[in-house]
Amino acid sequence: MAAGSVRERNGRFYIRTRVKVIDPETGEGRWKQMEKAAGGSKRQAERMLRDLQGAAEDGRYVPTSMTVLELGRKWLREHMQPSLKPSAAANY
Repeated sequence: MAAGSVRERNGRFYIRTRVKVIDPETGEGRWKQMEKAAGGSKRQAERMLRDLQGAAEDGRYVPTSMTVLELGRKWLREHMQPSLKPSAAANY
């Protein structure tokens, strides 16, 4: 299981952990660091951390945000390639 931590900042607790996600295009795994607000109690934050790590271990965790690389590939595929020649798209 990936290591994680719980910390308090301004009366609120936050969890931080690393999860391994699989890139759907290449099938390769990569590590992603996550930080989430977990509420006002340390016990609740610890429970949320265990749940998140368990979901990542079981493969139930699906990241909701894109990386810059994923966003760039999506932009190129959906907006630029239809209007470019193949040679120009390759240069992008």
